[in-house]
Amino acid sequence: MTPTELELIIDRATQDRSTHLDFYQKSITSLPDSIGNLTDLVSLRLVDNRLTSLPDSIGNLIKLRELRLYKNQLRSIPDSIANLQNLTWLSLSLNRLTVFPESITELTNLTGLLLNGNQMVVLPQSITKLTNLTYLDLTGNPLMDLSLLNSLPNLRTVKFWGVNLPRKYWIEIKLLHSALRIVDRDILNIETKHDRLNYLVGKSMIKLPKDLQKCLPAKDKKVTSKSHFHLSKNNLTSIPSDIGNLTQLTCIELSSNKLTSLPSSIGNLSNLSHLDLQGNQLSFLPSSIDNLTNLTHLYLGSNLLGSLPDAIGEMSKLTHLHLNSNSLTSLPENIGNLTKLVNLNLSGNQLTSLPSSMRFMIELTSLDLSENPLTDLSILQHLPKLQSIHFLRLYLPRRYWTKLSEWKAEWLQDETNAELRRRLIQQIGYERICQELDAIQLDFWREYTLLKIDGIERWHGHIDIYEPMVLLKMTCPSTGHIHVLRVPPEMTSAEAAITWINHGIHPDRFIVQT
Repeated sequence: MTPTELELIIDRATQDRSTHLDFYQKSITSLPDSIGNLTDLVSLRLVDNRLTSLPDSIGNLIKLRELRLYKNQLRSIPDSIANLQNLTWLSLSLNRLTVFPESITELTNLTGLLLNGNQMVVLPQSITKLTNLTYLDLTGNPLMDLSLLNSLPNLRTVKFWGVNLPRKYWIEIKLLHSALRIVDRDILNIETKHDRLNYLVGKSMIKLPKDLQKCLPAKDKKVTSKSHFHLSKNNLTSIPSDIGNLTQLTCIELSSNKLTSLPSSIGNLSNLSHLDLQGNQLSFLPSSIDNLTNLTHLYLGSNLLGSLPDAIGEMSKLTHLHLNSNSLTSLPENIGNLTKLVNLNLSGNQLTSLPSSMRFMIELTSLDLSENPLTDLSILQHLPKLQSIHFLRLYLPRRYWTKLSEWKAEWLQDETNAELRRRLIQQIGYERICQELDAIQLDFWREYTLLKIDGIERWHGHIDIYEPMVLLKMTCPSTGHIHVLRVPPEMTSAEAAITWINHGIHPDRFIVQT
């Protein structure tokens, strides 16, 4: 959703005195101050977007009872949220909070608070103000003391380590470990202990035992009996070389730890088919990974990789490879040897070009190239099964798989995706588009310009007819981005076009001018 579209929806909702708004998965990166004009809202959902902050004006939504901000990139919450005294349910799960927001503790009518998937280490003393709280989810936070929760008289459910934690365990974490009497061998005793106990152990451990075989229970002394190794979301900083003895392992999950390197002995695990290392601090991979010839799924996203070893090209059975959110500037030429690859995620790197060998990835169906400074996508034309390319935060149709310098102004004439039209204008340049398509300015009003392009072919019934394409252009004052929306061909007034786009509301009635 573009900023302009968001502004228009907010303006319309303000006029309609809307009580519920849901912006699920709209790729919203910021909220305008005009969100504070929605003073009749009782429910606001902004789940799975890209918000990094909230405007202070959100504190104007004093009727709000439900606020869901799950799965964004928020690092803080404005103090004005304390004004939302009618709020009973607040979800801030899967954000980037490192400090418990004190302003939340002023929301004394809260009954449900979800903070799982953040990085908070301390609960503030003021949390004891939340006397009406009945449900609290703190899973995935590296908290070391839960004892303050005993002061909340109505609290019934506390989720921590992904389980409902009984009240008797609302104590300091170091005491909790003693209470449960967990020993090191539980780390690998996955078949007889719940994975959450492994997670609990990991929160107090910095390193795994050097001799993993001794950690196995007596009845499992044969190390080759293990096939799965699950230790995600712990504080592990290293893996002992002894892991190379677990030769029957087929699956290793070590995501969301603090690993900076892998032992070369990992190359001994020739039966491995699934390796998940995303969300660590790996800056390089050992060359021994070329021995992992049975690997089909490799997840290395959100690390610190600046380059890939040529050994990556030896994993000829790979079907899924995720390298997103690293610092890669190039790919090895032999990556084209991965001819069975179906899904490839390269988003969030610094790639400026794609190797010519990618033409041999003939089984590839899904490719994510977003947030890379690429200028040429033409190699992808050789991939017969490729159905989806994500680039420039868009899913690009096949005709765009060329050099970006070869994108054509005429594509604007039949492009129905508003955001892709904006990207076209941004790439080609507004002046060049107007020149090549002989655009005529019909009218202008404030930052809006009404344009007409003659002679656009359109299929009507059983014949081709020609009619003008009329476009409303707006330059966003805050970002400088140009947005273009198509309006009916009979439009001659910019004001009338804005009114049509805004479902009959004249621009003079806008509460906040965009």
